[in-house]
Amino acid sequence: PYHAGELTRRARPLMDAVRAVRAACGPAFCISVKLNSADFQEGGLTADEAREVALALQREGVDLLELTGGNYESGIYFDETSANPASLAEKRQSAGKRESTRLREAYFLEYAVGIRAALDAAAPPTLPLLVTGGWGTPPAM
Repeated sequence: PYHAGELTRRARPLMDAVRAVRAACGPAFCISVKLNSADFQEGGLTADEAREVALALQREGVDLLELTGGNYESGIYFDETSANPASLAEKRQSAGKRESTRLREAYFLEYAVGIRAALDAAAPPTLPLLVTGGWGTPPAM
């Protein structure tokens, strides 16, 4: 699988792309990377590995790291009802997930907290984080 093997080797295409963009666009150009905080599948990127990749991106001078997670293997994002939020919400609720999972907000916040701690413990500058996923109500935001 694409995700199997040593983390340094798996992250190389990302690091090469960041370096190439920086070389082509210069230091004033803002580079943002979207990274899974965990793949949530066997053999996929783990939370510990995501922290290591985030640290490498910080060392490369990335300007913003957007954290997300998971994958599209469940298929609920790819169907004719996806354009209708109410239909998508109904489909998610019927996907066999526990009520607590369906109601949870800020899905990747706990992963972001761990990544933030690792970034802050490393040498400055500290990479800004943006966390996606599950921000559905004003109190959570």
